[in-house]
Amino acid sequence: MLVSDIYEDAKEALGFASQDKIFRRLTDAIETLANKGSWEPLLAYVVIPITDRFLVQLPDQVEVPLKVNLEGNPSFSRGRMYEFTMNGPGDSDERVDWSWEDLGESSTIVADSVGGVTSQQKPTRRTIRLSKSGVSVRMLVRLRTTNITSMSDFIPLHSKMAIVMMLKALESYRRGSPEDFQLAQGQEKQALQFLSEEQSSRTSYQDIANAMDSPRIIGYNYHSNNMVVVADIYDDASVICGGIGKSHVIDAISEAVECLANKGQWDAMTGYLTMAPNSDLIGLPRQVESPIRINIENKPSLSRSRMFEFTVNGPGTDLSEVSTLTWEDQGTGPLMVPFRTPSPISVGGSSPDAGVVITVYGVDANDIEVTHDYRIPTNLGPDPEIPVIEPPEPNPVSAPTVWKTIYSITKPVTQAPISIFANYGLIAFLYPDETQPAFRQIKLSKVASEIKIMFRKSSIKITSVNDIIPLKSRSAVLNMLRSLQLYKAAELTPEKVQMAQLLEQNALKYLQEEEQSRLAYIQASIKDNAPALGSNYNSRGVITAGDVFDDAADIFGPIGRQRLFDKITEAQEMLANKSQWDGMDGYVDILADGRGYISLPAKIEIPIGMSYCKTPAQMRSRWYEFHMNGMGGCGQPCDTWDDAGEYPLIIEPPSPVRLYAISNFESDRGAILRAFGYDQTGNWIRSLENGQYVDGEIIPVSVRTNSEAPSTIPVTSHEFNQVTRISKSVTDMQIEVWGGTSNYIPEDFTDPPISNTDNPVTPTFLAYYEAEETEPMFRRIKVPCWVRWIRMRFRVATLKITKMSDVINMKSKTALATMLRALKAIESGQLDVAQGFQQTAVQLISEEQNSRNPAETFTLQFDTGTCFADPLQGQY
Repeated sequence: MLVSDIYEDAKEALGFASQDKIFRRLTDAIETLANKGSWEPLLAYVVIPITDRFLVQLPDQVEVPLKVNLEGNPSFSRGRMYEFTMNGPGDSDERVDWSWEDLGESSTIVADSVGGVTSQQKPTRRTIRLSKSGVSVRMLVRLRTTNITSMSDFIPLHSKMAIVMMLKALESYRRGSPEDFQLAQGQEKQALQFLSEEQSSRTSYQDIANAMDSPRIIGYNYHSNNMVVVADIYDDASVICGGIGKSHVIDAISEAVECLANKGQWDAMTGYLTMAPNSDLIGLPRQVESPIRINIENKPSLSRSRMFEFTVNGPGTDLSEVSTLTWEDQGTGPLMVPFRTPSPISVGGSSPDAGVVITVYGVDANDIEVTHDYRIPTNLGPDPEIPVIEPPEPNPVSAPTVWKTIYSITKPVTQAPISIFANYGLIAFLYPDETQPAFRQIKLSKVASEIKIMFRKSSIKITSVNDIIPLKSRSAVLNMLRSLQLYKAAELTPEKVQMAQLLEQNALKYLQEEEQSRLAYIQASIKDNAPALGSNYNSRGVITAGDVFDDAADIFGPIGRQRLFDKITEAQEMLANKSQWDGMDGYVDILADGRGYISLPAKIEIPIGMSYCKTPAQMRSRWYEFHMNGMGGCGQPCDTWDDAGEYPLIIEPPSPVRLYAISNFESDRGAILRAFGYDQTGNWIRSLENGQYVDGEIIPVSVRTNSEAPSTIPVTSHEFNQVTRISKSVTDMQIEVWGGTSNYIPEDFTDPPISNTDNPVTPTFLAYYEAEETEPMFRRIKVPCWVRWIRMRFRVATLKITKMSDVINMKSKTALATMLRALKAIESGQLDVAQGFQQTAVQLISEEQNSRNPAETFTLQFDTGTCFADPLQGQY
């Protein structure tokens, strides 16, 4: 609308004919109307190039900036008092959010130290300060209203009646009487109504759309049930959060997702990782927030907290003594591959990050705290899209610092990954957005060739609307978002807290229901009560550990395979001690050593009966030689045998010998056998290992091959006169122990072991150990020296169960399972219940025993005509 379009109406409304005066009155009316609202004709878009980093001067036509987008991102508005607020950033500090500050049409006065003005800057055009530097800024502004000076001037309002009524209102205000003042208010109100109606008629499509469609900010559709992306919930999240800006809405969504993730172990937050570690200390990738379960070389392992190695009864720092596979949480550290020995490091990057400084904090090889900066060089040229795998050559970003421990690394946000190396091996791979790298570290009880980890995924910060939310329930995230917004309210009333708690519970309910719907097979499988292994009881003749393993798992719960084996062993021993059951008896013929001693095989626990030269022998205990009516230690048994205790060797050497071990398997070359005992002078043997004296000495292990035997092999440096203990690691094959006075090896080195007691120079066979034996002991008995062999009935030893195929020397699976329940009741303190289970177990195995041996009786029978021919018949 031009001035000429309204001039005659204005002239008639004002009642005077002076053109200049009418132009002035029109200028006042238009300016007054413009100040009473952001009318559409006064709005305009302005794109201004940024030439002074953070400061932008607006054109003269711009009166007020309304909205500002920085590099396409919506931003907050700040007043000119922002930099002076007590909690504000000050004048020179960096602004961290997307915002702009109105500096107004300000003038700057510079004063000296005494307050005198040295210079004064005249007011300039309106200026704003941006929080981010960039190329350009796009603004929605309100334009200035200019003075009307001619008929052809443009009026930035489209309602003629509004301008005419405002002209009349201003004239009524000028007359100043109470009646005129009241009239002016009505005229002004009518003028604003005319202008509002005109504005509404131009934007009626917005009202219709809002009433019908409620248009969304981004307008993405919730398109997939398999995943939820930020765009699917952004519009709803924006409405919940209010006008706080895109980056803040995304931050709020990140908070809601993280809170929900921390409230349970959700399926969508679970992942699997297979690694081939080169050490027992491992740094996990940044995607791993915390390990849940770890299989070490395909076997389940127990988890320990980081306090485990410091417990008083614990193993200390060296976990190799822990017999059960174990992993220990070591917290977080800055390296993926922690180095064990002091080492220098180097840092590699890409050319877009040239000049970036990586700061490393730690302790050097001299135990001095060191901080060093590694600057990415400018002569690198790899593609930033390709991760750096090898250190650059030449490598100018290494340093002479030899690091013993690195406890922190800091870096800015980069365009490409940063790699850190030690001894040309990658020890840390830092993503561009990582500024304080922290990798979860775990320690294994052994160096493993492979581990498989079930882990909880890290809640990585959401940065765009295209990021995937690692939870599958859209409603759960939105409810948690509403809950957090209530918790953040400035005035947190009890009603708001209660509502926030209800929304939080509702969010968890939605997530649990979604999880259960996708994992319904778990609930279905519970009805089947699936066993641990699902193995079948296949044989009535032989029972193995695998036959009762599922029962043991049901009784004791998830305590680990090795502990279940221990429980089966304990139950077997408890049942075996109740009586002498069929299946635990055996017969054996054993050669004596020619000196009156026989060492029993490991499978023999107790001799029940013995005969030599077809003559039954009577047992005497080890206390017999000390009895006041006995013969002492000088007498030799005739038709008796004496229990001599347990010894680590099958055959005692005739004189002090040096020890060595032989295996038939190459992998046992590094097996550890340690002998403890006394030398020929009666001194306890100790040896120097790694600079420290320790008890005993390690027995060297040689491997028997089909090639020609060597003339010498390693032997112990000490001569053992008496061996009191042998400690052995688990091996792959059996181990033989030999002894002699030198390290000379005869030509029959590859032959089977032969006992040699006549010539002490020739090596003597001393013991034969099974692969799984770690503390071997043999029961030794004393017989007459003239005895060359004996026949024995014995009770089988209840050996420790170590694998599924181990045979249990009992025929009743039900009895053993019932004894397992008795053992569980004892552990729970239910002694009466345990007693009932024990009696039932004994009854079951007795009934099974009688059914297998119906003609057998344990009652001794006598010929009464011979044995009881005197008056005292039956009184013995």
